[in-house]
Amino acid sequence: MRLAPGKYFLAAGAIWLAMTGAAFAEVTLNVSYSGNSSSHFDRDYYVRMHLPLVQKSWGSYGFEACSAFFPSDDKVGVVAVAVCKFKDKQSLDNAFNSSATAAVLDDVKNFTDLMPNRTISTPF
Repeated sequence: MRLAPGKYFLAAGAIWLAMTGAAFAEVTLNVSYSGNSSSHFDRDYYVRMHLPLVQKSWGSYGFEACSAFFPSDDKVGVVAVAVCKFKDKQSLDNAFNSSATAAVLDDVKNFTDLMPNRTISTPF
């Protein structure tokens, strides 16, 4: 399925945001947040503000798409997962090494008190 850039849709409990309309990418950055009953995570801010900031910050570096999943309503365990697609490993490296990354990382405090856990998936 291809979407116009910046379009959201809800499917199977996940918020999908198409950044460039790309269907698949070579490298995936998974960012998860795990919490407990006292954790704060503002889903609305995350979807409406943070993900578009990620798009704006990394779009010119080969960032292609991002989806957000919210598996837990009770704020216990994994409360959010972002699956970010990049054109290739070099695109991911370029994005993370860019000056734009500072704004992405600084914005985390605006939607959560949790530390992000990042993993990178590459094709075999």
